[in-house]
Amino acid sequence: MKYNFGFKKIIHEYQRLVHEYKRLVREYKRLVHEYQRLVHEYQRLVHEYKRLVHEYKRLIHEYQRLVYEYQRLVYEYQKLIHE
Repeated sequence: MKYNFGFKKIIHEYQRLVHEYKRLVREYKRLVHEYQRLVHEYQRLVHEYKRLVHEYKRLIHEYQRLVYEYQRLVYEYQKLIHE
């Protein structure tokens, strides 16, 4: 009888460990999914950041072009006044 009881305890412990293992696998899969979601979000933000940097550089370029054009017009205007 003692042998049988010990065997039942071993089986019960084995079943408990299998249950815990399955729970850990589920948790691992959930964490992997969350990690993938965060990586995707990070990539989206990097893409958006690069787009904004590009737009910022374009606007700076446009601003410099307008400043140059303004200075050219001021020069032309001053030239006309002094003629």
